[in-house]
Amino acid sequence: MPSSSLKVILYLLPPIILGWSLFMGRFEVDPGNVPWILIDQILPLEQTWSSAEETIIIQVRLPRILAALMVGAALSIAGAAYQGLFKNPLVSPDILGVSSGAGFGAAIAILVAYSTWMIQACAFAGGVAAVLCTYLRDGEEC
Repeated sequence: MPSSSLKVILYLLPPIILGWSLFMGRFEVDPGNVPWILIDQILPLEQTWSSAEETIIIQVRLPRILAALMVGAALSIAGAAYQGLFKNPLVSPDILGVSSGAGFGAAIAILVAYSTWMIQACAFAGGVAAVLCTYLRDGEEC
């Protein structure tokens, strides 16, 4: 069981990294302006920053950061679900065949010349089919 100081660090790390990543990027944004740009979205303030800075923060960096947080959360939930479903703490998508199944589904969709969203749907279906075969297999071929 992790110590309480480690828990505090682990709880504080994501918000710190989130805040830090708002300042990082190719286009320099004054770190003093970032909180005011964010507050301006809720309460109207007198604008002391450029519209380019506001666009970079609100339309580029913030959505990218929030998407990364959501994808990370989804991957961790999927990993925990795999571990619980198979009762194995070392389970991974490669072991279960989901990676191969998704690749096979995508390859078939590409050969048939489906659209991009259909390729993604076929990859998802192939991954689900591979996991079902792994889960339902009882010593026989799927």
